[in-house]
Amino acid sequence: RLVANPGCYPTCSILALMPLLKRGAIDPSSIIVSAASGITGAGRKADIAYNFCETSENFKAYSVTGHRHTSEIEEVLSMQTGTEIVLTFTPHLAPMMRGMLATIYADVYSGAGLAEIRAAYDDDYKNEFFVRFLPEGVIPETRNVSNSNFADISVFFDERTGRATILSAIDNLGKGASLQAVQALNIMFGFDESEGLI
Repeated sequence: RLVANPGCYPTCSILALMPLLKRGAIDPSSIIVSAASGITGAGRKADIAYNFCETSENFKAYSVTGHRHTSEIEEVLSMQTGTEIVLTFTPHLAPMMRGMLATIYADVYSGAGLAEIRAAYDDDYKNEFFVRFLPEGVIPETRNVSNSNFADISVFFDERTGRATILSAIDNLGKGASLQAVQALNIMFGFDESEGLI
């Protein structure tokens, strides 16, 4: 009867991390999320920091510690994995109207390579219409998800450092807000989840 629609940063981060965390493939204490949102992610408040002349041709971090969505990301990941997740999250404002790209780093436990890491995403998202796990080596771009309910995800593994880099792109106003709410409504009322979204 009730659905809590997650925010854009949690959606982008949770979809990217869940397959590896569920399988215990990464060290939960090593997770760093660096995500950039279009200016619309800051809302419509009349604040000089978000005026066009302040944001155009500029790229900056904000709420470097204690961002309001950090606890939401940690709570959902902890609930889903049964492990307390405490991560580092830094949001940024990018000089674009809409879109979001998260770059996520995590230490991979020994024994897992790129093939095993990719298999986790293939398995979890093979039947998820709105989550597109990209072919090996393909990097998500915000323009490919703009004005849509799609999430594009890719994963890379650096054997030298033993670290995974996960990239996740969504439209902060679409998949990160209103279109995801329509998807939730469709599921609640027994419609096909893509009804009205493609």
